[in-house]
Amino acid sequence: METTNHLEMISKLRQRLLRLIKLGEPNQLRSTTQINNDNNNNNNTRSLIDLTANVEECVRCLFNNTCSVETFIQDVQRILNVTIKSSLSFFLIEAIPLAHQYLQQHQYDPLSWETFKTITLQTSLSAGFLFWF
Repeated sequence: METTNHLEMISKLRQRLLRLIKLGEPNQLRSTTQINNDNNNNNNTRSLIDLTANVEECVRCLFNNTCSVETFIQDVQRILNVTIKSSLSFFLIEAIPLAHQYLQQHQYDPLSWETFKTITLQTSLSAGFLFWF
């Protein structure tokens, strides 16, 4: 039977992936990126919007197993110019298979990031979901 810890991990996985995507939003990066002059604002805004799309594409590739966790981390670090802690790598390695299993057992496409980011996740065992390992 599935444990509360696994359900919490699945929920945290989604939160962390969505936060990474949010880091690409213009208002998020402005606080960490210095803009030299007003002439660059429009260009920076356009490229910052593109960062969000690029990060989400990395998340999609990670979630549907078309790239490894290592490749994902490298790509996101390059795109956002941030450092990702190794603890997140270990968490992703452990949590992504749980999310895939959760989706499959609830009759969703187990590799669909779009589904995973939008479905209502159960956060307790009160719903009686079973997971088989």
